[in-house]
Amino acid sequence: MSRSIADWTKPLHSKIILDVVPVMVPKFTDMLSSRIDRMMTSMNLSGIVEEQVASFPVERLEEIVLGISKREFKMITYLGALLGGMIGVIQGIIVLILG
Repeated sequence: MSRSIADWTKPLHSKIILDVVPVMVPKFTDMLSSRIDRMMTSMNLSGIVEEQVASFPVERLEEIVLGISKREFKMITYLGALLGGMIGVIQGIIVLILG
């Protein structure tokens, strides 16, 4: 009784890690994947997200959407400038070669 649980189970550590874990992990993941639909339904995740979005102030949602769209539009603008420049250079080379 003077030994801890860790001392009592020390001889079993390697057996657990080498034998039990490789067998149990696939079984656990199969069981979890087969029940994920029911778990998601029981958690009502879509309802929770809907409630959280509905409780957000409209101004804050506008800030989030505008912040994301501003960054995306800036990248689209840069990509357009890059593609336009490349097309212009290629057209210039073609005109020089043919002209």
